[in-house]
Amino acid sequence: KAAATEPTNQPMVVFVLAALLMLLPVGSYITRQTPEAVAAAGYPVKVMTYNLHNGFNPQGDLDMEALAQVIEAENPDIVALQEVSRGWVVNGSLDMVDWLGQRLDMPYVYAPTTDPMWGMAVLSRYPIESSEYFVLPPDDLLLKRGVLWTAVDVGTDQPLNILATHYHHIEEDSGIRVLQSAELLANLPSGPLVLMGDLNARPNDPEMVMLQEAGLSEVLNFEGETYPANELDRRIDYIWLSEGLTAVDAHISPIPASDHLGIVAIIEQKK
Repeated sequence: KAAATEPTNQPMVVFVLAALLMLLPVGSYITRQTPEAVAAAGYPVKVMTYNLHNGFNPQGDLDMEALAQVIEAENPDIVALQEVSRGWVVNGSLDMVDWLGQRLDMPYVYAPTTDPMWGMAVLSRYPIESSEYFVLPPDDLLLKRGVLWTAVDVGTDQPLNILATHYHHIEEDSGIRVLQSAELLANLPSGPLVLMGDLNARPNDPEMVMLQEAGLSEVLNFEGETYPANELDRRIDYIWLSEGLTAVDAHISPIPASDHLGIVAIIEQKK
């Protein structure tokens, strides 16, 4: 006679394990800390612009931690980011801006450009009072372009206007970028402003000359190269300031964690 076997509760075990796996995202959400802004005490303010290359380093490897460390080392109060994916399969469906906001403990605003999952962001330690987005021409580009305008409370009687943008990328299409500069200049807010981004143009190109002729000043006086990070040969990333602001220090971040190098500036009001 065969020995009796104890009945197993295998269906219940499977059910419990499945339930626990389903709860993992909920637990992650519950323990997630929402970054909180801190009060600013006025100028100086440290700003940074950085094209993240969808999270990939120059060798083609996804390395968000390296990007975070570059920003962390510079310790900006406000950073404008380009090529930010919020779930593209190509980078593992990672929400880059939320990940960076958590990692750096910085609140953010995001603006989609080409589609809802790809665009630009501004991270700020200081309170973000408002933000809006406007489209840059032409409207038939495969990769749409625009400007993310964010007003940041820096502890003065006027907010600091941050304009983050990413111009059309095809090198020979200067005429398109001229249209984009014209649209941007037609929509400049009043008050102090910082224009930051990957403008995909060289310093002497007409689209950059337009910004200079409009009274904006470039923090590095066009010195230094930012692209490509591992074989530098051109300058296409910029920080521009309105007439009431000046850069008391500015430099190009040297670590090639993206295919672009970041630019950092400490800005002050002119006396």
